[in-house]
Amino acid sequence: MKIIADTNVILRLLVCGASDEDAKQALVVAELLERCDAVIFPTHAFCEMVWVMQRGYRFTAAEIVAGIEKVLCIKNLVFHADEVAAGLRMLEKGGDFADGVNACAGRAMAHDSDAAFASFDKEAVKLLGKQGVKTLLLEAPRQAND
Repeated sequence: MKIIADTNVILRLLVCGASDEDAKQALVVAELLERCDAVIFPTHAFCEMVWVMQRGYRFTAAEIVAGIEKVLCIKNLVFHADEVAAGLRMLEKGGDFADGVNACAGRAMAHDSDAAFASFDKEAVKLLGKQGVKTLLLEAPRQAND
């Protein structure tokens, strides 16, 4: 059997101690994963999972990285390794997981490593630039004083 795992399915493995209901659901997920030939987990689901872990469960960046590393150990996991690795690099450097993913995916879509990651987010541009990604910091024009 092959499954495409929704974010909440994989998330149950990481928050199994949060409540009795979470623990029961984690057991259901573990049993399901044992029967799977392929567990497909799209990159968007990783981004959503990181957001929920940060905002909903208040996990630290280190806890999120450890959680993702646990997910990556799932037998027969199918995912875009380069995108997830780019997201992890950003997270480990104090940046946003999704910014790393978007820069990586965008460069692949552009078929051109010279494509620039454009953003108003100064921190994202700085962190990606330090990783060798071509960046473009956008700034709104300043209004002249009357």
